[in-house]
Order: sequence, then C-alpha cells, then structure tokens
Amino acid sequence: MRPFGEGIISNRSFDAVVLDWLKSNANTDRIALRMTASERIVEGETARMDLLVYRARDGEGLAGARVRVRWISTVDKPRTLVEGETDGTGKVVLEFPLPLLADGNGALIIQTSAGQDTAEIKQLVRKPARRAAG
Repeated sequence: MRPFGEGIISNRSFDAVVLDWLKSNANTDRIALRMTASERIVEGETARMDLLVYRARDGEGLAGARVRVRWISTVDKPRTLVEGETDGTGKVVLEFPLPLLADGNGALIIQTSAGQDTAEIKQLVRKPARRAAG
C-alpha cells in the first residue's frame, strides 16, 4: 500500500500527517475568558463584571488583552456598551448601564482579543422584577 499523497504532498502516511498537525496546534497558546464575579445582570440597571483573560494552556493571566461588551436584543441593533483592557494579572472590572427594553429580550456578548486569538462569553440579561399591582 502506498503512503497517502505519495509524490504529491508527502511520502508520510495520512495518520502521520494528521498527528503532526494535531501536535503543532496543541502547542498554540490559545486564550480563554472567564467571569470571576458579577452582580445581577438586569435590564435598566448598572452591571458590574469581574473578568479574567488567561492562557488556556497554563492558566496564566494575560496582560493588555482588549475586552468588549456588546449588547444584542430581539428589538435593537447590536452595539458596544463598554470596552476595557486587562491589567498585569489579566483582570479587568467593567461597570456599565444596561438598556431597558419595553419589549423583547437582551443578551451580552463579552469578547476578548490578544493578537490573533479571541474568546467570548454569552450572558442573558434578566428582566427587572415586576411589582405587584395594588
């Protein structure tokens, strides 16, 4: 049996090519994003998020990563609510007012980027508690 792609791509087997590719991509230093704390995330209120951007491989915080919080809803166009940058330990605290929707639902997309790497978290936004009529 001839090796996969012999004379065209490589004289190595398909398995060897795939293994090489997996090894080279396993060493990439991807980033990850985690919400370490947050207060209630409710429409019409001020939200506070404590976020950590870190290297997925070793958990080390990543300084200088850009973080952006985008608002999406079923009734409005998407828009950026706040942006920030991580400190020397990979942390950033963001506080921002949330829109209040008369109809529809909203959500946040928290995105981070460092170089070519990106990560994101999606977070539903709760409706304010309704007061009992009386």
